[in-house]
Amino acid sequence: LDAMRRTAVDLRVNGELSDAATLTAGVEFEGQRVRSFNESLSQFGPSAGRSEYDRSNRAGYLHGVFGDGALSAQAGLRYDDNEQFGGSATWQLAASWSPDEATRIRGSAGTGVKEPTFFEAFATGFAVGNPDLEPERSRTVELGAERAYASGRRQLRATLFQQNLEDLIQSTFSPPNAGDPNFFTIAEARTRGVEVGAEAATGDVVWSLDWTRLDTEVLDAGFDEGPSATFVEGGSLIRRPQDQVTIAGAWRGAGPIGIDAAVRFVGEREDRNFSSVPAEAVVLESYAMMDVGVDARVLEATSDRPGLTLFARVENLFDADYQEVFGFGAPGRGVYVGGRVQVGGR
Repeated sequence: LDAMRRTAVDLRVNGELSDAATLTAGVEFEGQRVRSFNESLSQFGPSAGRSEYDRSNRAGYLHGVFGDGALSAQAGLRYDDNEQFGGSATWQLAASWSPDEATRIRGSAGTGVKEPTFFEAFATGFAVGNPDLEPERSRTVELGAERAYASGRRQLRATLFQQNLEDLIQSTFSPPNAGDPNFFTIAEARTRGVEVGAEAATGDVVWSLDWTRLDTEVLDAGFDEGPSATFVEGGSLIRRPQDQVTIAGAWRGAGPIGIDAAVRFVGEREDRNFSSVPAEAVVLESYAMMDVGVDARVLEATSDRPGLTLFARVENLFDADYQEVFGFGAPGRGVYVGGRVQVGGR
């Protein structure tokens, strides 16, 4: 049994330095706490364990947006001070250029960190966490272009991207030494690919098509090797589909009703059957699912009164049976209803 609590406070201020420059500065405080209890019954007798851990993270960030014409740029810097793994700085740069009204070329680069989960850092029982884990780190570069046609009613877009992942957390059933934890910061991988999309408006309907082709490769598998390991050098990262395609359409006429629908196809993915020792390499089957939604504007927002919109959405309309992780069925059909209130007019 695990109980987790996460509390976060984010304070920020935006300032317009000029018509062509906006600066955002902020601080963020986050606290996490987890309580865990486990009990095991076997031929060796009962055993139980309890644990309680907490950690905090403090961060400060600065982000600027510059330019209001054909050329614009963004720059950001963030520093995290984590109670578990110390300080870490990340940055982001981006630029966009429009040589004419119908064309836009853009590029970006940046770094990121992902902190270890509580389970990876503090697990007890059948798996032993490693409180000395470092965060996973990434470096990302992308370059894209967009071209509009027919007065903006049709659009083509494409993006090339590459991401290098370092200090990936590796889990193993057989630690290098007796008594060692089951998690280590050691692996390295690379992902790259292309995203291609198109959009067209026909009457009151807007159609879109997006396709992502992804290639992944493990560059350093760490100490746990072989076909059953989580990371296999020269192999692909698990649970990453090579192809994803989304076809979507949205209709909104002159009245208050709007309808949207999307079909998503996800290709085959490699995974591991961790219920066997050693783990068995498996392939997750491809799947397709459809989502539909409708919304109705009951009240139009004005300066004198708030607006109200009611909506309903069905995800996985045809109740497709699929798995994102081997051995764990994904949610079936889901129905969501709600409302949105808009205050302050348009």
